[in-house]
Amino acid sequence: MKTLVSFPALTLALAASLGMQGCGGDTKSNEDDEGAGSGGKTNTGGAATGGKTVTGGTASGGVSATGGTSAVARPCEDPQPVLDPEGNPTGYETCANGGGHRVSAEECAIRLPREDDACPAEDAEHRTCQTDADCSDGLYGTCAPQPQTLTCGCSYGCKTDADCAGGGVCLCFGVAGTCSPATCRTDADCEDGFECRAFQDPTTNLCDVTRFECQTAEDTCQHNADCDRSASEMCVSDATGAHRCRQMPCATPGRPFWIDGEVRTASASSSGAGDWAGEVIAALDSELSASDRLALRDYFSRAALLEHASVAAFARFLLELMHFGAPLELVLGAHRAMGEELRHAQACFALASRYGAERVGPGALDVSGCLEHLTLADVVQAAVREGCVGETVAAVQAAEAFEHARDPQVRAALEHIRRDEWEHAQLSFRFVRWALEVDPTLSAAVLDELRGSLPEVQGGAELSHAQRRRAEHGLLPEAHLTTIAARVHREIVSPLLSELVARACERAAA
Repeated sequence: MKTLVSFPALTLALAASLGMQGCGGDTKSNEDDEGAGSGGKTNTGGAATGGKTVTGGTASGGVSATGGTSAVARPCEDPQPVLDPEGNPTGYETCANGGGHRVSAEECAIRLPREDDACPAEDAEHRTCQTDADCSDGLYGTCAPQPQTLTCGCSYGCKTDADCAGGGVCLCFGVAGTCSPATCRTDADCEDGFECRAFQDPTTNLCDVTRFECQTAEDTCQHNADCDRSASEMCVSDATGAHRCRQMPCATPGRPFWIDGEVRTASASSSGAGDWAGEVIAALDSELSASDRLALRDYFSRAALLEHASVAAFARFLLELMHFGAPLELVLGAHRAMGEELRHAQACFALASRYGAERVGPGALDVSGCLEHLTLADVVQAAVREGCVGETVAAVQAAEAFEHARDPQVRAALEHIRRDEWEHAQLSFRFVRWALEVDPTLSAAVLDELRGSLPEVQGGAELSHAQRRRAEHGLLPEAHLTTIAARVHREIVSPLLSELVARACERAAA
């Protein structure tokens, strides 16, 4: 998929806003472009605009090696066989020292259709299925409420490993098996003395998603529990196949509401919709299928919940700025951003309601513990992670989504979001600049956080007709979003933060 935003123009615009005219990074084209050249068409709204991505997608999770335990593939301690609901072996064992491994490939018992599989009656108008029998597009379909949505939908399972594409494994934990990605299927696929362990899947930035991989002699962790989860670390394999603790925050672009290494959002709620959804415009593209509308509903619902949580993130930032005596212009910027995030949340809830044909709003948001860390170094690191990296990524992704979108209501929402969020990104850089002026020794914290926020890039693939159709409604493919995130980090954020640090060090040495 061709990138339409101009990275050089955005870099220069952000540098100019910081009084760093001419500072910038690599502006070469990226492998996501089709053909030669950078594919650099300037934003319709101008080079100095941007916005927050409207996805719950996961493009801003970064990685950086941070160590772990001793370099040895530890055997499973006190293994306990896991049985299915009827007491049959699943071939999987849990370990007292964390995680588990797959001893054997078993055939899963299939208990479908279920006798009590009917979805709630109040969901009758919008659900895509009512019973398991309605789920016939794949193997072993079940009808159940889908994560972060308000309606029932179909999920599909497996009976044996042969039912799982790409060499995956079939885990026998429910009414039918569930496929999990894998590079090994049992311990027998690994070298002598090593096990086929359930590690964090390194191909996704979603936390606690399992991929079965062989232990190696270079492993420094065996499970996420070996890592510092408060620092967003998980046990994942690197390019050599060795497993190490690395920062992989379950983050999304923008300013997520982080508390103790976790991103908090409210849950979607029809009863709590109230005025959050605003005016819902019913007209939709006639070419959209039912699955398209469901995908777009879920997409904008997750986006709305993230925008809603960003209000709390900026409220906390405002208090932090006041606590440390920040300049008035930074305090005013954070105060203004709160109102803008409220409007973004309303716009996204309206779009979610439009595509789902049911009003959607937020439930309660847990804010407990949000002000427990009040050192300037902590606030600076959060600003780098959430603002300089997250919001700049969000700005460029939303600008890109605007360029591909054709639906008038989606474009109208993105027009406001991208303009506001670009200003939020600038606010974060200005705060870091001020903090470095106050205390140049914070340079180490800035660079540590920058190194720990480099996104991983997913492999690209030919776009399907459905993906192109959804892109016209603002939903870009995940691989395209992660590629943009990596370019933003390399070409915009890293050069600018490095320049701010260099200037702080020069002032300290003068």
